[in-house]
Amino acid sequence: MLRKAFDDQTMWYNEFKAGRECVEDEPRSERPSTSTDEDHVQQIKDLVIGTR
Repeated sequence: MLRKAFDDQTMWYNEFKAGRECVEDEPRSERPSTSTDEDHVQQIKDLVIGTR
């Protein structure tokens, strides 16, 4: 269905056509997200609640 709608331009179609066999994300070397850091979460909560 996606191939019919988007031809060969869909990201996953191209990945599997190129030989990918797994649907899991590959490991990344980038820095971890700060959104799970408790200090940042609390700062955002304070900002959101403070503007109500």
